[in-house]
Amino acid sequence: MRFWRLLVKSSSKLGVFILAVAAAALVSGCTSNTLPAYRAYANDADVPRINVEEAKKDVDAGIAVIVDSRPAFAFKHERIADSLNVVWGSSEDAYGVLPKDKKIIVYCSCAAEHTSAALAYQMNQKGIANTYALVGGTAAWKNAGYPMASGD
Repeated sequence: MRFWRLLVKSSSKLGVFILAVAAAALVSGCTSNTLPAYRAYANDADVPRINVEEAKKDVDAGIAVIVDSRPAFAFKHERIADSLNVVWGSSEDAYGVLPKDKKIIVYCSCAAEHTSAALAYQMNQKGIANTYALVGGTAAWKNAGYPMASGD
């Protein structure tokens, strides 16, 4: 603490420079988008939930992708815009489309996140970190007024 007081009291250019560098390092560390280390979930109830507002913010920031866990026909009919389709129960090969450096936010059409949590858990057990279940699924996203898509 004495070091910081000396820097603040100092009018030297070096002291001001060191203080500015330290402040920039502190701020950049607080806003880092680095993902936490992998943690295996105990079961699908252990999968963290994320609300639509937080999910939209993360997608817009480029730190998350949205994954639709529903069958292809439901995905084509209506889905969250720019989402990927990885059906629950898919083989591990289907996970190849998922980025390793982003949050994976899984959704379904059930209100209690059963299918999305099951897929997020399944992905987690195969070593994919940072999987989440979207609270309220497609209905919550749509009701929030966020973009939807349909077709191929």
